Amino acid sequence: AAFDLASGRLLWSHALPYDDPGFFVESENREDRRPYGQIAAGGGLVAVWSRTRRHVELLNSANGASAGGVDLPAEPRWLGLSAAGEVIAVLMRGDHGAIEGRDARSGAQTWRLDLPLTERNPRRFASILSADRTTVYLCADRSLAAVDLAQHKLTWSVPTGGGEDLSLHLDGGLLVVAAHQGDSWRNHALEPAAGKTVFDGEVYKGWRPYLADSFRFVGDRAIGMNDQRGGGHPTVICRSLSGNKELWSADLGDAWHHRCVGFQAAGKYLAVLEHPEDDLRLRYLLLDLETGRPAGSGMLPGTDVAHRESVMPTAFVAGQLVYAAREGMCAVGGLPPPPAGRLALEAALDQVRATAGQPGPAHEGASEFTALYRPDTRPALFTRQALRIDGQLDDWAGDEAIALGDALDVRSAPGGAWGGAPDLSAKARVAWDRRFVYLAIETGDDRHEPPALGGSPLDGDSVVVGIDPQGSNAGEQSPLVLALSLSDGRTRVTQISGAPLPLPDAADEAGKGDEDRVTARAVRKAAGCTYEVAIPWTALRANPGERPGYRLAMGLGVAVVDWDGGKPKAALEWGYGLMRGIAANRMARIQFVDLTPERIAGYRKFIALMPTHEFAWRFVERIAATHIGPAGLPGRVGEIEGYIAANPAGVHTATAIAELERLYRSGGSAEPGEQAARFALKAGVAAR
Repeated sequence: AAFDLASGRLLWSHALPYDDPGFFVESENREDRRPYGQIAAGGGLVAVWSRTRRHVELLNSANGASAGGVDLPAEPRWLGLSAAGEVIAVLMRGDHGAIEGRDARSGAQTWRLDLPLTERNPRRFASILSADRTTVYLCADRSLAAVDLAQHKLTWSVPTGGGEDLSLHLDGGLLVVAAHQGDSWRNHALEPAAGKTVFDGEVYKGWRPYLADSFRFVGDRAIGMNDQRGGGHPTVICRSLSGNKELWSADLGDAWHHRCVGFQAAGKYLAVLEHPEDDLRLRYLLLDLETGRPAGSGMLPGTDVAHRESVMPTAFVAGQLVYAAREGMCAVGGLPPPPAGRLALEAALDQVRATAGQPGPAHEGASEFTALYRPDTRPALFTRQALRIDGQLDDWAGDEAIALGDALDVRSAPGGAWGGAPDLSAKARVAWDRRFVYLAIETGDDRHEPPALGGSPLDGDSVVVGIDPQGSNAGEQSPLVLALSLSDGRTRVTQISGAPLPLPDAADEAGKGDEDRVTARAVRKAAGCTYEVAIPWTALRANPGERPGYRLAMGLGVAVVDWDGGKPKAALEWGYGLMRGIAANRMARIQFVDLTPERIAGYRKFIALMPTHEFAWRFVERIAATHIGPAGLPGRVGEIEGYIAANPAGVHTATAIAELERLYRSGGSAEPGEQAARFALKAGVAAR
């Protein structure tokens, strides 16, 4: 398929007679890691080769129409197209290598050149074409050669140090061979015109690549990633090619909590693609190539393939990050952030919120954007005592409510209008124990208009709850969506989506369920309603080890529907996956925390009584970690600032200041170190 890079629009597609899983480097056997196929373009043609055949399909690059084909005598290691319409292939057969050209029309061989290359392992082969497409550089085992494609001759060949996971880089005056040799990273730099060595040697010992194909080059920068330096932490290391020295390194954090699946460099930035271990939704982290400091982060469309054993195919093309997600090829532009980074995004959202008049398309567009690229994530605390489903909420304690009443939460109905918080507002809470996930929603509504008995629960005031049980948004199952309403004094639960659940047989039994039944209760208040619902873990996740177990994330959406005068007026929604179509990938998120409100209160007492104890800082970190996601950043900052202010001379204060600097940087501060120092001095910390 061919796509327009600017818009992603499909230009053409062509069905190929291949029984082939795709053109990606995938193999369980690392010793046999080589492409399933190759694609080349040039001279108005596209050449496609599949490992399942020795035939090269030729297509018209303008419309994808078939343009014939060429049979090759062996599997090509490199495939190219000349401006004259020749198919050029490098063929390797053990101790013998050759490059040959074949006429695209007849398939006849037009020229052939033997190469001083051998190949005993497919992982020890690499190639790169010069910018003017006249020279191809080929590296196999312990030899490197340059071939003039115009004159069909060998320009030069030199021995190399060999190694695995070979990669070639050509930029300006240097041709660089990078390889893993044993437990080392080697760089061999040459002058591309004559093959003269500029430097050659081991740059790191004890090196093991974190990702296969783990070198990227931009200008004078060589970037690699390994997990040896940081003790299980993936670490990005950047070196200068001309100076042959390390410039910076960046620790990406504990590999057990997030998985790096790809990285790609372009311009001034390095984009690292990753996802949490319990969540296949993709994220990106931008690092400044000059300093290695974080320059931006966010969510990406699409999800990763479960149990991936190899690097994700990625590229920067025409200013866009292109990658192969589970849903297909994705291209995302605009990743390099503006100078203010995250603060600029917040300022843009605040500007939309401040727009005069009723919330409209701009507000919903901003809401959908944040749901996709920076979903709100909130904690769900553990409860030791089962919560009563009675609509009173007097047994909910210490949990942070999710407020709905922002202009970005509004989903207006045609002809309807939201009259601000006095008209409609809501607060939602989430908790869990070993049997249930609990939700409580308090609504503020100046006029209660229930749905008619026997009618749709959405034809009146109601609450809609959506849950993506797996939290992966990978389309493995439809999200569970329930509608809660109060009609004629009775609680009504209606399932809209998801696998069928055992619901209450009658409204009067809504609070008398068992471990396998949804229980719910709605109660009318002076101005609004209170809704409670308990959803059994058995209905959400079949595996008892995932309740929540290691799968701490879950998608969640909440919408409060308001009717007045027999017509829909507006709705308030947390996330964007319910009112404008059910979509798990646009829901907000909850993360299960194995702490009770009572335990957190106990930690605070311990910290206040013994702030210098070795456990005190550990408890501060645990409390700060309950403030989750972008919305929780001010809470994390507040916890650390509060500890420093209360203990300016404590033994853990220096550690706390370092953590505060990291949080300031995450928040977009241009000078996080200076900001942390100013706060410390103001709090009474002695200057050092």
